[in-house]
Amino acid sequence: MSFRLLWSSALLGVCTTCLWTAEVTPPPVDPASWLVEVLAHLRAQDPAVQHAQAGVAVAEAHTHSLGRWDDPVLGIDVRRRDAPGDDGTSYEVSVLQPLPVGGRQGRRAAGRAAVTAQRAAADAAEVALLAQIRTDVIQLEANAANEHLAATEVVTLQRLLATTDQHLAITAITEADRLRVRVEYAEAEQAAASASRRHHAARATAERHLGAEVVALFAHAGTGPSGSNLGFAPPPDRSDLAAALIAHPLLRAAQAEQEVAHAAVRAAQAARRPALAVGVVAARDGDSDEIGLLVDVSLPIFQGGRAEAVTAVWELRQRTAHVELTQRELLDAAEIAWDAWHEAELTWQGLQTSILPDAARAAELDEAAYARGETSVATLLATQRTVIRLRQQAALAHADALRARTELDLHLGRTLGRTLEINP
Repeated sequence: MSFRLLWSSALLGVCTTCLWTAEVTPPPVDPASWLVEVLAHLRAQDPAVQHAQAGVAVAEAHTHSLGRWDDPVLGIDVRRRDAPGDDGTSYEVSVLQPLPVGGRQGRRAAGRAAVTAQRAAADAAEVALLAQIRTDVIQLEANAANEHLAATEVVTLQRLLATTDQHLAITAITEADRLRVRVEYAEAEQAAASASRRHHAARATAERHLGAEVVALFAHAGTGPSGSNLGFAPPPDRSDLAAALIAHPLLRAAQAEQEVAHAAVRAAQAARRPALAVGVVAARDGDSDEIGLLVDVSLPIFQGGRAEAVTAVWELRQRTAHVELTQRELLDAAEIAWDAWHEAELTWQGLQTSILPDAARAAELDEAAYARGETSVATLLATQRTVIRLRQQAALAHADALRARTELDLHLGRTLGRTLEINP
């Protein structure tokens, strides 16, 4: 991927807009497939993901070794006899092969379950990485929106200041009214400068986490956080959260650990049975040769794996309880996240669809009335402050809704692959 960044100043030099062109499809066109590319790029650099993937490789290698037979045992016995009437040398060579009986099958099952647990851990690391990407983008776009709103306020007050200068010239207003507007204008300039600094700080943080090229694709200064480029799938109903958690990586890992413990019980129980090995032996003693079969049986008489079996049973009970506890904790966290998202979404929708449009219309009417000399500067400033405050609240509420949506996906354990299955 390669990108060309073009920077231009706008809105009195207060708001800086990033215009970009790229050789890949922009996020609004196909955000999900683009996120696949971003995740693939960042997955190769994220230490948590790399650690989890290395754990998968280690578990797979260990399981592969468990599937092999034990190495045969080669025995060589050379004896020299030096006794009256009986001297000479005898030779004996034997090969003994342990058979895959006893606890071997249980150990293999435990190995496969361990691989499943490590893959679940890798999915959990990817879920966290996806949440980090979304959080950084939301913060970046929210600061860009605030910068845009602050710059818009400066332009509005500059226009009002020009109008008050005209009214002052014809004695339609007092000098005190004009000073009120100048104070509002100065405060707006300070707020715009502060918003610009916060935006650039958020951009630097996002570039440190994600890389400058990734941030260039996501950043749309002044548009606000739309969420369209974050690859969200529709959230489940609150009553369906338990079913949505079935594929959660942490739950899958807990269930895999339960299977590891169950396999350990089977292995410990099998270890109480005799271990068997068979082989052949060839011997020469003087002029006589012998060939025979060997059978080696270990008898678990004294210990017999009793302590290991008891320990394995208790570990299985512990892992079973851990699965139930994980299910309960995940569901509690998901319900809290769902409630927070739903409340934030309702707040934003209420501001966006009814409250803010009414306030903006009232400001337009007051501005027209002020131009005709039918209302005071104080009334107009109060109305404009209300609009500005509501716009900022709406931008903050939308960003909060997206953060809560990100938190909900995190608690649902949705990887990007799972999201694409839900919302292809």
